[in-house]
Amino acid sequence: MTTDVRLESLRQQIDELDGQLISLLAQRMLLSRQIGLHKRQAGLPALQPQRFSQLLQRLREQAAQQQLSPDFVDALYQLIHQESLRCQQ
Repeated sequence: MTTDVRLESLRQQIDELDGQLISLLAQRMLLSRQIGLHKRQAGLPALQPQRFSQLLQRLREQAAQQQLSPDFVDALYQLIHQESLRCQQ
């Protein structure tokens, strides 16, 4: 297999994974909207810092186990969490 063909194959795999990531993020935001509805009905605030801290700790541990930078995953989930909160409004 030539370098160009191998590179294209790897890029196609990344493109497929990117599509899956977008689909998963869309599903996550749908669930966030549903959670927001339940929180509003229960009179709970959208932001629950203790839950988010626990989530980040768990994800940082999973990242380390998967040989990902915990700091990268932390930064990524800060953005995801901000969007989740927006969806819960």
